[in-house]
Amino acid sequence: MDDLTTSTSQSFFIPNNSVVGDYILQEVIGYGGMSVVYRAYHNQLRRTVALKIINKQLQSFQKLAAEARTMAQLDHPNIVRIYDIGTTPYFYFAMEFIKGTTLHEWLRRNNNYSIENLAPILLQLATALEFIHSKNIIHQDIKPSNVLITPNNQLKVMDFGISRVAPRMVPTQKSEFTPVGTPKYMAPEQISGSASYKTDIYGFGATLYEVVCGKPPFQGRSYNVMVDVLTKEPITPSVLNPQVSPEIEAICLKCLQKVPANRYASVKQLIRDIKNAQAHQPILAKKYTKWQASKKFFKRHIVAITSMIAVVFMLLCFCVYLFWQKNRIELYANNIHDLKKEVDLVRDATTQTLKRAFEEYSTLQQSDTFLQPLRKLLLKIPQSDKKYPVIYGMCFGLNSGKYALKKSLQLLQQKIEKDPDDMELFITRGNIYLHNNMVDKAIADFDYVLQKKPQSITAYLNKANALTRKLEYDKAKQLYDKLLKMEPTYAKGYYNRGRWFSIQKKLKEAIKDYKLTTMYNPAYAPAYNNLGYAYMRTRQLDKAVENYTKAISLDKKNWQSLFNRAIVYMQLGNYEKATVDLEAAHAEKPKQSQIHCYLGMVYFNQGTLSKAKKYLQLALENAELPRHLRQRAEKILRHIRNK
Repeated sequence: MDDLTTSTSQSFFIPNNSVVGDYILQEVIGYGGMSVVYRAYHNQLRRTVALKIINKQLQSFQKLAAEARTMAQLDHPNIVRIYDIGTTPYFYFAMEFIKGTTLHEWLRRNNNYSIENLAPILLQLATALEFIHSKNIIHQDIKPSNVLITPNNQLKVMDFGISRVAPRMVPTQKSEFTPVGTPKYMAPEQISGSASYKTDIYGFGATLYEVVCGKPPFQGRSYNVMVDVLTKEPITPSVLNPQVSPEIEAICLKCLQKVPANRYASVKQLIRDIKNAQAHQPILAKKYTKWQASKKFFKRHIVAITSMIAVVFMLLCFCVYLFWQKNRIELYANNIHDLKKEVDLVRDATTQTLKRAFEEYSTLQQSDTFLQPLRKLLLKIPQSDKKYPVIYGMCFGLNSGKYALKKSLQLLQQKIEKDPDDMELFITRGNIYLHNNMVDKAIADFDYVLQKKPQSITAYLNKANALTRKLEYDKAKQLYDKLLKMEPTYAKGYYNRGRWFSIQKKLKEAIKDYKLTTMYNPAYAPAYNNLGYAYMRTRQLDKAVENYTKAISLDKKNWQSLFNRAIVYMQLGNYEKATVDLEAAHAEKPKQSQIHCYLGMVYFNQGTLSKAKKYLQLALENAELPRHLRQRAEKILRHIRNK
């Protein structure tokens, strides 16, 4: 996602070893839309610096000088120092070179989300902000990439390119300006066109949120993010990462309040709260109880669910209304155009809601239970396939019979011919091909998307999955590695590469990738299930039980995790717990032959022979029961009959 200050410009580069002023350029260490930052060396002073060079075509020297003057005022141990400024042959200024890592990487290495571990770093950042504000300056772009940690755990704030002088009268006084910054970390008032010291407090909160949750409060395209910042509440941090302490969560959410008056009155007050939390003293910020966090999480998701149901219901109402009112159309001729626009809006909203639901919960597109009501609704609407081709394709493209599959693909083809630049259509069709084992056609669609949009992480992931299905394992592995290099925090990438390692029986590597999946998406149940299976295969049974339990806590109807945990309990000799899990799995999958077989075995081991006989017979009636389980079931039944 682009920074609003750079979205319309292009970066430029100068070859390494070039001379700029008294500096020799060594390598690029960062860049934006209007500048490039190099590691450079001053021969006479024998000092390594970070040299920021401004594109003359895009930025005036006055702007560069303003940033340099701002930084020159800020002599503080937690703020990057400026050494020099020049104009020939480029506009540039030299800054302190920091050998360090980002906040997020630092915490990932420490893997400690306690207040005792975080407080020293947070206090350094807050102290730097307090000093900046004391100079009547608003930074306006506090974010993880502008905060570095040195090897000796000293924090440094940098990049004052969009900072501005604050009003001197009242610390919270606002002033109008053109919105600049990075949307993911911008405060609501910043998006609306104003800023105050409390804008930086919001940036502090957004940075802290990403550090402990692995992602910013809101994600997506710039416009969508700004809408979410203005209208939605972020997911409570402890929902995404249960290791987050209540004090850190409370401080983070107070900083992220949409109304500036509800945030900390000043950075000094924020510092006092952090110190009180560190000393286990009462804090000003309100701590969230588990009940409050659960309510907030449920409220966030229920909106999405009810919105989708409401949109579908509205669509049905509009269609029924049009059907029954067809004889009175002439009386409402002046309203037809507006009514059609409303129906189009409902259709588009339904399409986007389904797409987002399928992206967030990929199993929904394979769930007959979820899709059946939508399919019935579409079949009741006259010519629904022509009116809503994309919705029709998504609902009937998977698990719905050859005729519906053929029709779905025809509709998507028609839509693609009308709008060949919509890459989501190709990805949708590719997924339908892949699910129906038309792997080569799926790969062709994903390749087309990558040709038009080379940075499409989704296309890389889907193509890698298709190559794995095609048994071209080496090519699939290369794509998984590539997309994770492009997006190092992409949870689904680690999850699918973990599955690849499992197929290759490289279980240690699979375990590492599944762990990374749960770190970047702590609420992703399939990753815990697969991690449990990998531990079970490596005979680490306690860890297997722990991860299956986590998967079940996230998805109470996860029959596969219940079934696998039962097998582990049987290996541990705990047949009572195994019975409870197998009965719960059976309630979700009453026709699954392997569940019948294991229920028969566990009841046999407990001496309940009537139930054992019943379930073993059910298992043997199913032709899909694997051969080795069939042999075991027959052997146990013979033993029961002999008794």
